Amino acid sequence: LWSFDAGPLRPPGLWRAGPRWIVHGEDGLFALRADTGRCEWSLPGTEAVWAGPRPRDGLVVYRSGSLDFVTPGGGTAWTIPRRDVEGGGRYCRSRGLLVLAADRTTVVALTLSRGEEAWRFQPPGARQLYVVEAGGHLVVGTDRGFLYGLDPQSGRVVWRVHTGLQDTRAPEPLGRTLVVIGDSDLSCPAVYLVDPATGRDGRQVFLPLSRVGAIRPFGGRLHLCGQADTESALVLLRPSGSFTRLTVPDLSGVPEVLPVRGRFFLSDARGQLCALDGRGEALWSRPLPLEERGHAPPRLQAARGLLLGAADAVHALDPDTGADRGRITLPGLVSSCHFQVGDDLSLTVADEDGAIHACRLATHLSVVPG
Repeated sequence: LWSFDAGPLRPPGLWRAGPRWIVHGEDGLFALRADTGRCEWSLPGTEAVWAGPRPRDGLVVYRSGSLDFVTPGGGTAWTIPRRDVEGGGRYCRSRGLLVLAADRTTVVALTLSRGEEAWRFQPPGARQLYVVEAGGHLVVGTDRGFLYGLDPQSGRVVWRVHTGLQDTRAPEPLGRTLVVIGDSDLSCPAVYLVDPATGRDGRQVFLPLSRVGAIRPFGGRLHLCGQADTESALVLLRPSGSFTRLTVPDLSGVPEVLPVRGRFFLSDARGQLCALDGRGEALWSRPLPLEERGHAPPRLQAARGLLLGAADAVHALDPDTGADRGRITLPGLVSSCHFQVGDDLSLTVADEDGAIHACRLATHLSVVPG
């Protein structure tokens, strides 16, 4: 259907906002029509972008020494001069305020109407900050393992807890619980589960993994892709802190996972794919015929009775048997970092170099045999 090159992707990357794709790359910020790829508006020289929690929310954009609030249609609601800004990612909305990590050490709250600073929060010793909303509660996490529950109107610390973990990731809401993943004192990954309203009921759970990769929420659980010694593994974490570990046969390293109802589809960086049933029993395993191998496992999606894997091409497989159903070759695509499939079998694929391709399976699969 169309292609576009935004340069190497920067946070938050590529995301859908109603009828548009918004992409932040080295060349700037671009809004593309989802059906035609036509660029509706662009902001060259954009250094950092924060996207809102909903597609219709505006964007906080930093460029040329100013912070702008840009609507999905490309209009600028307000502009304020500011120079102490870096990073990008996601912001939270709460009671007329936009709350975001403006750099690696400072969280700021800006008024939605005019961009005026309402408050700022600087936890000591942080090298990286994460701002999340969980159950209507504002929580700031640091890479040093601290969590702070903040009053969104004043920025006052309501509760504070140390998880006992280091090099922690962004907290993940899971039901009425907040989950933090990091390294424990035993030099193995662990999770810390806590009530985001009070900071109480905190508990640390050690994971039977040596490494943790991607995290996929699905069906009221977190699916943690990882590696246990030399084996690929999948941990299914529940809000209670209990978990199930599944060993993934024939795969190596930290895999990619697509959980669907009653089954799990997984891939590794070699292009090996496998399917497990809900109990972890292997259903099938096979390699993808990759001409160029990237450093990441193929991205997986499912739609209309097809399993789709995006690597140097988009491969369509029978989810029950793993048999080939077709392939789409996309020029210049080596290792996909974004892959989304619509109900009409329209695909959007992007790699880390910012090459974006949109196509529709109904057209190409009848032309290119598996």
